[in-house]
Amino acid sequence: MILCFWLVILFLDGAFSSKDVSVQETISSSTSASLQALAEASGTSLAPVSQVATMVSGVIHQSLGNSQIFQDLNVLEYLYTKNKNSDLLQPLVEKFLQYYQFDKANQYLALLVQNEGDYLSLKIDPRQVIYTRFHDSTIDLNSSNSLDSTFILIQNYRSRDMLTQDDELFYKGLKSLWIYDYTGASIAFSKITDPRYQDFKSSYDSALSTFVKITNPPSYYRDALISLTLLKN
Repeated sequence: MILCFWLVILFLDGAFSSKDVSVQETISSSTSASLQALAEASGTSLAPVSQVATMVSGVIHQSLGNSQIFQDLNVLEYLYTKNKNSDLLQPLVEKFLQYYQFDKANQYLALLVQNEGDYLSLKIDPRQVIYTRFHDSTIDLNSSNSLDSTFILIQNYRSRDMLTQDDELFYKGLKSLWIYDYTGASIAFSKITDPRYQDFKSSYDSALSTFVKITNPPSYYRDALISLTLLKN
């Protein structure tokens, strides 16, 4: 069941990332040295976020010409580490999430929430926030209560119309799956009309339909069918 739950979440990652990107594993030594020299030259003063792109562009242009290294997470994180500019926190969360670096995304999300005061003040799409929270590695997979705070956050978002009714139904279905309640999950998913979730619903319904056609199958086979179906999509 745990595998099934996480595959459901991963299945919808396309909703938050419109294109594939490649991650550079390391920054070249010359670029790193240039960035270090720039930081030392600036002393302890903090660079305004409006100047960050210009700073990076200038340094990188010298070393790598027209390189797109600004897209590299390491550069963005380096700049935040040096400047502690809170305006970089949201881009860090969104970029790490785009690269499926969930531990880092959660790390900077926590800092962003601390800076803004609460989740409801964030400018990030609430669906991205929930997606990030679902991938927190500190979650106890053996505890049915480990996601309680996330589901409370979902309700808070919904009460302020920051999530739609269909979003709420989808998360309600996930919560049911978390506690092995397939009936509750099916009822919640069946009420969703948003096209965003239609592919998922079709896969889910197909898996359950296959399961009921099998004579006396073990319960874990149902979990496996849903997981495998989601992996194919």
